[in-house]
Amino acid sequence: MNCVTNSSTRTFSRKVEILVFLFPLFFILCAFLIWLYSRPLYQQLFGILEQGLFEWVQFLCYVGSALVGLITFQIFRKKPYFVWQKYVMLLFVLGCTFIAGEEVSWGQH
Repeated sequence: MNCVTNSSTRTFSRKVEILVFLFPLFFILCAFLIWLYSRPLYQQLFGILEQGLFEWVQFLCYVGSALVGLITFQIFRKKPYFVWQKYVMLLFVLGCTFIAGEEVSWGQH
């Protein structure tokens, strides 16, 4: 199996792939720096509150993942050689949507 891909077979651009890889690392680094700088601020943003910033960032990440999955599903649907992958991607989109809804308690707050 050939693992080398060229730019014509890529689903997403190289910049998008790098951004998707680096964003979680950047977020963790920022959270750690906030923790070092001010523990009360860290507790207020990420800690004990149900509706803290971390809760909303998780929601946005799951919604973003669902949107990327939906775009990927649309790409897979147009190509005849992605038979089972499109159904796995659809399951991924439904799962991310469900988890995103749970993160915000289905809008009850």
